[in-house]
Amino acid sequence: MHSIRNDIIFFHIPKAAGTSFYRRLGKELGATPVLFRHVEEDAFLDRLADPAPALWTAHPSGGFDRWKKLLESRPEARFVTYLREPVDRYVSEYFYKETEYREMGIAIEDTLDLDPLRHLLVDNLQTKIVASMGQPRDYAAPATQADLDQAKANLLRHFSFGWWKSMKKPTHASCSHWAVRFIRSRSG
Repeated sequence: MHSIRNDIIFFHIPKAAGTSFYRRLGKELGATPVLFRHVEEDAFLDRLADPAPALWTAHPSGGFDRWKKLLESRPEARFVTYLREPVDRYVSEYFYKETEYREMGIAIEDTLDLDPLRHLLVDNLQTKIVASMGQPRDYAAPATQADLDQAKANLLRHFSFGWWKSMKKPTHASCSHWAVRFIRSRSG
């Protein structure tokens, strides 16, 4: 049996296998992920007041008040994120919404000109998420060189992270590797 040593905050980047990853990591750690942007405020505050370490997860592109409370109350938390090759991520998003696009008669090459998809997919959401680390920002604004530099610094300084080069690698293998780094055996 295992338990988490410290809180883990998973910065969930959309369309980067994040849901599969945090569910599997939760199983490996014996922890139920706390999707803190999707619960009522009272439930969020109650869980935040509980000192027991947890696996926290959310898309960090909104809910900034909750992000601020979480980050301030859990200064020893480990940060985790999963990145995905950007073109593969974009194609995945297209196929995720394929039925909607087909009904509207939109081809994949035409989605590049759509708003709000452009700022979520083309203007490198991954960079903006890792650069801001849950802090308020305008996600519609294009990523800048300063964002890229900050994202790199944050990855090196704060995060444990993985990179999905191919969605063919099973998430359970990745999670098993990560879980070893985040757990403590109760038996020893």
